[in-house]
Amino acid sequence: MKRLRKLWLRVRIRCLELELAWREGRKQALAAEIEERFGYPDGWLLEPGNAEKHLGWLEQRQRWHRGRRAAP
Repeated sequence: MKRLRKLWLRVRIRCLELELAWREGRKQALAAEIEERFGYPDGWLLEPGNAEKHLGWLEQRQRWHRGRRAAP
């Protein structure tokens, strides 16, 4: 029983490691897609603070478009 429990724990830890690796890979793939679309240098979006800058720029752009539509 003790061996089975140890084996189960090892399997569970490995599954968690794989899930974290998949999430990191997905994050990198998504960042690469955004960087390509908006013309940012490779790796720029994953640097500290740059995701927030990009989000702020998108929000500003959205407000600008809403303002243009509202204007007669």
